[in-house]
Amino acid sequence: PLYPVHLSTKESIPVIRRLRDQGVELFTETCPHYLTLTDEEILKKGPLAKVGPPLRKQEDSDALWEAVAKGMIDVIASDSGGFTVKRKMAGNAAENIFEAPYGLNTIEFMIPMMWNHGVNKGRITLPKLVKVFCENPAKIFGLYPRKGVLMEGSDADIVIWDPSRVHHVNGQHGNTDYSSFDGFDLLGMPDVVMQRGVVIIENGELAARKPEGKFVKGDPNATPYAPHGYRL
Repeated sequence: PLYPVHLSTKESIPVIRRLRDQGVELFTETCPHYLTLTDEEILKKGPLAKVGPPLRKQEDSDALWEAVAKGMIDVIASDSGGFTVKRKMAGNAAENIFEAPYGLNTIEFMIPMMWNHGVNKGRITLPKLVKVFCENPAKIFGLYPRKGVLMEGSDADIVIWDPSRVHHVNGQHGNTDYSSFDGFDLLGMPDVVMQRGVVIIENGELAARKPEGKFVKGDPNATPYAPHGYRL
């Protein structure tokens, strides 16, 4: 199947619909920044807001949300770049944006942003949020049911969510010194994150003593979700 990524414009939606109506096998993906940020960020932040495809208009964001709600878009993925301010502004980037690298820092707050702009605003349901972040990617890439679902035999990768928790975005953890969502006030944040049943984040702080991540090889062609014409 085809897997067009980073859908960013309203014009992409009828193309996807037409291809599916013609029997073309494809799954689709967009990113949190195309759902929450617009091209006005370029005027505010310059090179820090440079990404490819570029940020679009509010009407594009609205169309993408509708496509997510209706199942025309299957996955929301971070496309996070992991840049520092120094790296984005290196050389003459401040005067010439074409010298700046492409990419945004979105991964830490992408689910809280989708919760706030999607679930809290009634654009999508909580089950839809889980589907586009967890279930659908696991099915598409042959990781289901080990990943993407809570059932006997699955990895206990669990997020316990606090819908009443308030957070003001100002930077993020990791090897970056800013978030592309800096300045947003969020209502709803993860309280506990578990990896294979072990608590690794609690109250917004890292609880794990050492990295325990494991590579899980996907096999899309070995799952019941691979056959032609399948719809998630």
